Amino acid sequence: MGSESTTRLQGFGRSPTVWIVVLLAILWLVWTIPLAFEQRTLFLRDVFTTALPLKFFGAEALRQGDIPVFNPLRALGQAHSGNPNALPFYPGNLLYLLLPVWSAFNLHYALHLLLSLVTMTSLCRRLGLSREASLMGGITYAGSGWVLTCLSFYNILTVAAWWPLAMIGAVGGGRRGAALGGFAVGMAVLGGEPVTAAIGFVPLLWLAVDNHGWRKGIVNLTTIAAIGALIALPQLVATLSVFDFTLRGGPGLPASKAGVRAFHPIRLLEFVLPFPFGEPGEFGPKEYWQFQALPTIPYFYTLYFGIVGLWLAFKGRLFTGRSKSSGWLWLALAGIGLGWVGGLWPGLFEGVSAGLFRYPEKFLFWLALAVPVLAGLGFDRLIHARRPLRVLSPWFLGGTLLVLAVILFFLGPAIVESSAERAVALATDSNASQLSRTVEGLEAHLDMWLLGLASGGALLVLTGFAVRRRSGAALIALQLVGLFQLYPLMQSMPLDELTKPSPWMAFLSRGAAVHNAYFTDQSWQELPAYEGERFHETTLARLRAAELDSAFGIAAGLSYPLATDLEGIYSPLNAYLLQELERASWQQRVNWLRVLGVEYLLLVEDPGVEGVNLVAAEDRRGVQSLLFEVERPALLAWWPEVIQTVVDPAEQFLAVGRSPRPVLEATVPVDLSHHSGARIEVLEHRSDRWRVKVEGEGGVLILRRSYQPLLRARIGDDPLMTMPANFCLLGVLVPPGIHVVTVEASRRPQTVAGIISILTLGWVFFLGQRR
Repeated sequence: MGSESTTRLQGFGRSPTVWIVVLLAILWLVWTIPLAFEQRTLFLRDVFTTALPLKFFGAEALRQGDIPVFNPLRALGQAHSGNPNALPFYPGNLLYLLLPVWSAFNLHYALHLLLSLVTMTSLCRRLGLSREASLMGGITYAGSGWVLTCLSFYNILTVAAWWPLAMIGAVGGGRRGAALGGFAVGMAVLGGEPVTAAIGFVPLLWLAVDNHGWRKGIVNLTTIAAIGALIALPQLVATLSVFDFTLRGGPGLPASKAGVRAFHPIRLLEFVLPFPFGEPGEFGPKEYWQFQALPTIPYFYTLYFGIVGLWLAFKGRLFTGRSKSSGWLWLALAGIGLGWVGGLWPGLFEGVSAGLFRYPEKFLFWLALAVPVLAGLGFDRLIHARRPLRVLSPWFLGGTLLVLAVILFFLGPAIVESSAERAVALATDSNASQLSRTVEGLEAHLDMWLLGLASGGALLVLTGFAVRRRSGAALIALQLVGLFQLYPLMQSMPLDELTKPSPWMAFLSRGAAVHNAYFTDQSWQELPAYEGERFHETTLARLRAAELDSAFGIAAGLSYPLATDLEGIYSPLNAYLLQELERASWQQRVNWLRVLGVEYLLLVEDPGVEGVNLVAAEDRRGVQSLLFEVERPALLAWWPEVIQTVVDPAEQFLAVGRSPRPVLEATVPVDLSHHSGARIEVLEHRSDRWRVKVEGEGGVLILRRSYQPLLRARIGDDPLMTMPANFCLLGVLVPPGIHVVTVEASRRPQTVAGIISILTLGWVFFLGQRR
């Protein structure tokens, strides 16, 4: 293109692009401000079930100047600093010192979404793309279904936001590149999702080798990894210290779980249609058809990158130099391929990762990184081409989608009727209401397909005009319009609907130990169907708050001795206990509730067993909600009257379940001498430290804490033997006499690691300033 044409292009494109950036900033602020000022909150999937209870506990501890090793509010003391999902050492936690918890919590999502836009835009620029093409790449990445799904994953979003910056370091090389890349890797690993970060090292390796050759590339990548490891050292040390005594680090995940949520080829439709199988959060007509099309709801709700961005990505591969685009194409295809293979042979990844890996869809991280760069390459090739490129014309493709939309519009009602009748014929409970619900769902999905096809076709037709006029700003605007269809992934709900005190709090004191039998893997009872309007995930969130689900109960100061294992970082003893309680009788469960110190139990029906007394009842949408008080739960610490030696874990579980005095009779896996009648007094109990005064003839002291090898007991400087008591609680063998027993977890390793991390950050800053 001649100089006159170039001048015209720059003069035409710059100002409109600036206005698009301004519009982006305004849209982000409009979405973020209600989140920052505690007016609304995100809620999809893991926002409440995993992230919120971890951050509530961590924020409260941090405000007291503490990063505990264990969280006593979940399952009587499970790993906190060693749990990457808690992000205990991530610098973003400083927000919790400056702002209310809800503000800091939601700002984490909003700020990292913005960071993902900035870092991908910067990566595209570093790869030699124009400013407009880089902005196209940044918007395609941050607005993609993959990244927006991460608004429900507190930790994966952190990796997604920092990783393009790590890739810039791999491209740049040298001291400054290594410093930048290492800093970004360190932030990503501190951000709590080691599996996604590990997968991200493959594109780092490719970029380092592609830009600097094998020898220098390997040195560059090794330096980046080393710096990142030193920055993330507190998290690495804390995790490794507890890892052997976790479900993942011990028995590992079974192959059946390792292959859960693999990529299904039918999901290629998501490249064209934003939500072909249903919208996130919906339980009504638009809900996911996981039983019709997919085996389960995908880990990443949709792979939509915007129809304009996807078309540009194809252009970037077809009409850009092979050295620039081939690697990105193979990276994208490899991500899809491994995500699919993980479902075909789940044992493959289970074996390679020693039981650590699950969710093969995480390999789609490569796809998410590659498509935006390819879109930017295609953008530059189209805008700067000497003549229009007619291969795979957007007019032809757009027209095809519009024709398909018209055909579906006329044939859709007949397809819906036929499909509904066939579905009901195959159902065991076919009736008029079932037929009505099926028809309603099919019609809702038909409308979603019609809208997706029509909008995609219109956007591609308009893309043809934008390319013909060489208007980069118009292309970016069209891509942005297409990505607006993914707004359901950014939906929020009013916060005041969740922060109203639960009616049950009138019966509970702060610090009470509760087991919530609603919406958990440990429900123990079949939950009846709620009446009223169709469900949405916001409805479920309101019910969780009212029923004191742990996500909201921890914020109210309650503890949950039977909190479920969501991350695989729990003690394997607790994981086994939860599994056995699922199959146990109600009398066995009541015994265990007493031993674990559970004071209150929420159920939907009376279990009809002694040991639990009804306190209050509520009606929620036609479902009876009952609050029971557990009789004589165990104290914080106690001295059993009788100790039995039981080695087999299954027998230990049964021994507690059938004991007429489950608190006074205890089991341990070793032979020892125990004398009843000791007097004890709890002098101090905190997250990682207990002090108990014991006066007696010797035996086993039991603390209402989960057994963890990191918890060491001593009298003065003399160590005491610890062991699992009653299968999963902490037992301490105390000698005769009057003693003050101290039980604590050392924080020295993570403190030393923290000092090294801070020194490394200072060194990285110094390297970054040097020319």
